[in-house]
Amino acid sequence: MTFDEPIQELCPYRPNMADPTMQVACRVDGGNRRAMLKPGYYYGKDEHEIAVELSREGLAPKRVVETPGSRYDWHKNAFDILMAFLEGSAEIRIGEDVYRCKPGDRLVISGGIEHSAVVGDEGCVYLMTQCPTCAD
Repeated sequence: MTFDEPIQELCPYRPNMADPTMQVACRVDGGNRRAMLKPGYYYGKDEHEIAVELSREGLAPKRVVETPGSRYDWHKNAFDILMAFLEGSAEIRIGEDVYRCKPGDRLVISGGIEHSAVVGDEGCVYLMTQCPTCAD
């Protein structure tokens, strides 16, 4: 399954979202959430506005700058991770699913879920934070 279109399916955790920028593409296996993509969630907001919004959620994001073509082998995180994409692009793989993330997108990967990543040709800048319940 590829998540590079505006919306692929509505997430069962947020079934009543009407605004297309707020709709959620997610993958659930056996009742366990793996990842949640909100395409364009931060559309029109600059880095400072996004950081303020995340801090209001009780999160402490760090700015990450990735060089073009960087690769991350399969790995897991102990907690949910939230990524708010600012510039460039990255392709995140979770099992057979591919999430093509671009500026304005918000991606949450559940803790304990194996994933890998490849940064696009133009590099990638994003805010990232770990939290116990980002996707709720």
